[in-house]
Amino acid sequence: MVVPSETVDFKRAVKIFPNPASNLLTIESSVDWTQARIFNSLGALVHTVNNEPGTLRLDVSDWAAGAYAIVLFYEGGSGTFQFVKQ
Repeated sequence: MVVPSETVDFKRAVKIFPNPASNLLTIESSVDWTQARIFNSLGALVHTVNNEPGTLRLDVSDWAAGAYAIVLFYEGGSGTFQFVKQ
């Protein structure tokens, strides 16, 4: 018998702020994630980061203004989040 793994409510487990961001973007998560990939509104990959212990802070001050998608990968799946760079 196969028992399904516990479903993770990734949307509730992750906080990304401030949104919109101008200088620093903070990612806090109660779920261990392995990698974050950030895409611009055209779908181009603009940044990749492997999980670092604790809270992750990204310097986005040099990024172009606009909408971005963050895909966080964790064991068993992924979650997508949006933020705006001012």
